[in-house]
Amino acid sequence: MTLKAKLLFAALLFLAVSVGAPVLYNHWAGGLIQKGVKQSDDAWGLKVKDQMLDAAKKLAVATEEKNRAEAELRDFKAKQEKNDVENKNVAADYKRLLRDAAGSAGRLRDPNAAGCGPGGDNVQGQGGTSNGNRAEDGAKTGGLLSKELSGLLQRLFSEADDINNAYASCRPDSLNLRAVINGEARN
Repeated sequence: MTLKAKLLFAALLFLAVSVGAPVLYNHWAGGLIQKGVKQSDDAWGLKVKDQMLDAAKKLAVATEEKNRAEAELRDFKAKQEKNDVENKNVAADYKRLLRDAAGSAGRLRDPNAAGCGPGGDNVQGQGGTSNGNRAEDGAKTGGLLSKELSGLLQRLFSEADDINNAYASCRPDSLNLRAVINGEARN
């Protein structure tokens, strides 16, 4: 081989190495990078899948707790409505008894007043000699409340019953809410 051929061969070899080595290196390194990215993507993908499964489990638990709480609330509401109806019926019964006690004149009698009931000067079995217990006698009658006072008392009794019913209705709800806020279990 001649010197010229040797120089040409060396130049071509140098050119091939200087151009080919980076190309080969980039190809090799690019493969490694792609492999690393794929492995990284696979690892992240597995982590994301794990997180999604964990989130699905937590969602199922939270949904179950929500459904249980809603069922308890529906039961509580139904019981409270039943209690409210019973309380209103009791109040209506007492209002009826109060109206009945007022009699046809619409006036209440004081059971502790001296003029109430039959007179003490009669023989047993006979009516009293006093006319003092008739509704027509008005303010002169001992133990009989005036029509205005009877009406006032009836109205106040009715308002008190309404207030008591409202309190009886709200109290269990208030106690239950306080228990929930304080994190206590309440039935």
